[in-house]
Amino acid sequence: MEFDISKNLEKLIGCDPVLGGIDATIPLNGNREKPDDPKLILMVDRYDEDLSFGEFYSIRQKEVEEWSNNKITTKDKREFIFQNKKAYELFYSNGQIKRKEIGFLYKSKAYTIRYEASVIDFKQYEKEATKIVDSLKFIDKHK
Repeated sequence: MEFDISKNLEKLIGCDPVLGGIDATIPLNGNREKPDDPKLILMVDRYDEDLSFGEFYSIRQKEVEEWSNNKITTKDKREFIFQNKKAYELFYSNGQIKRKEIGFLYKSKAYTIRYEASVIDFKQYEKEATKIVDSLKFIDKHK
């Protein structure tokens, strides 16, 4: 399965390999310098083939808590079907940066799509981030 980068993703600046996966960042305001600049992040990580959806979500919850130093100010979760896969959508904030995250498992890989921005800028760029996420197509080249 791969991300099919559509023309909406022409802003993609680069993909960097990270700890067994891929991390691609799409800046939504043209900047990558400050941690709270609005951005969409596509991540693919390898996991044990036997990892359940619940275990995957538990891992992500722990990572969210570590990111926020256990100071999450908002946290909302829902499960839904994304690209024909069981997925979660999670909103959370540490008071300065707000994140909207979609995650799902497929063939021993965890796919995470995260939109993040400063709490102040979050609403301003959310529509653009949603358009990009909606334009993604996942292609399984190993069927």
